[in-house]
Amino acid sequence: MRKTELKIEEIPIDELVPYENNAKKHTREQIDAVEASIKEFGFRNPVIVWRNADGRPEVVAGHARVAAAKNIGMQKVPCVSCDDLTDAQRRALTLVDNQTTMMTGWDFDTLNYELDTLCGEFDMGDFGFDTTGVADIDNLFTEEGEPKDDSPAPKTATCPNCGETFEL
Repeated sequence: MRKTELKIEEIPIDELVPYENNAKKHTREQIDAVEASIKEFGFRNPVIVWRNADGRPEVVAGHARVAAAKNIGMQKVPCVSCDDLTDAQRRALTLVDNQTTMMTGWDFDTLNYELDTLCGEFDMGDFGFDTTGVADIDNLFTEEGEPKDDSPAPKTATCPNCGETFEL
C-alpha cells in the first residue's frame, strides 16, 4: 500500500489547468447540484492536482467541483497534490476516481428513509435527487416480480497497446 501524506493547499481557480483528456462528462444539471452542495455544506472534498511539465497544477479529480466553485464566485479551492505519482499513474487515477464512484447503486429502502427524513430540512432535488419517487418500488420490478433492467448495454473500450477490452 502506498503511503501518502495529504497536505491541503488553497489554489486560485484561475491557476488550475483542466486535464484535456478527462473522459468524464459533466452536465449542467450535475454542476448545478454541485453548486448547491457547496453553498449548503461548504467545499468539503478537495480537488486532486498534479503539477504538469510546466509546473502548473492540473486537475486530476474534481473538474465538476472546480467548475461549480468558479460559477458561484469562489476565487480559490482546497487541493491535494499527487505529484508523487508518475504520469501514467496520474492518468489512471483520473479514470479510477470516476469509475469507482459509478460502480454501485443505492439501497433504496435506506435512500427513501433518508430522503423522507430530510425533506423538511432540505430540497434534495437541489442536489440532483429525483424526489418524486426515487425508489418507487412498483417501478423497480416487472409484473412477474423480476427486477427491471432499464440500463443501456455496457460500453467497452479496447486498449490499443495490449488489446484487452474493458467494460466502462
